[in-house]
Amino acid sequence: MRQIQFTRKAIKDLQKLQSSGSLKTPERLLHQLADTKKGDQFSHTIHLSGYTHLWRSRIDLGGGSSLRLIWSENIDDDSIRFLYADQRDSDTYAIDLKQLPQEPAYSWCGESGAEWSLFMNGAYNASPILTQQQRSITAKVAIDNSYTLHGDSHSHRIGFFAHITQSPPGTGKTITAAVRACELHQSGWNVIFLLPQRLIEDVKSFSCMRSIDLLGNRR
Repeated sequence: MRQIQFTRKAIKDLQKLQSSGSLKTPERLLHQLADTKKGDQFSHTIHLSGYTHLWRSRIDLGGGSSLRLIWSENIDDDSIRFLYADQRDSDTYAIDLKQLPQEPAYSWCGESGAEWSLFMNGAYNASPILTQQQRSITAKVAIDNSYTLHGDSHSHRIGFFAHITQSPPGTGKTITAAVRACELHQSGWNVIFLLPQRLIEDVKSFSCMRSIDLLGNRR
């Protein structure tokens, strides 16, 4: 199955349409796209002339209206990235598509029905894709091999290293730390993730955390 990604703008576009009451769930299109192989044809989809990797898919909403979704293909891994959503072609082609943000922010993990509604109402935060800047920060942590020995007895001392990240609220510190913790765990590290009680349930909902047997790895 091909990976489906969203930029922050695409998510906000869909949320805006949803809040207006004019959006019907388009997850059926996502399933169709995810199940296709590179080069396959999708219904109601055209390649946008003048744009190498941009496509436009249309979903009929009934009553003569339809939803337009603009997306691109990643030539390296065949993933699909949604960049823009609107209802009318006149609005779609009035914008400069070359200026659309390209960096993905969230990944669709097959949600549909009630889960799709949750995804569109903020649960997308549970499936983040780290930005280039966030990746740069975690890369610096990964190559920091300096450590401090802690403990009274030389034979029982534990080596550890620390990295402090500071940024304004809402900029993704917790998400960055959670994703990095998952990566370390998958690489064979024993990881203890400490955070305030009020954030525990939120972090448990992250897709990378759900892939780990939390009960079995709590010790």
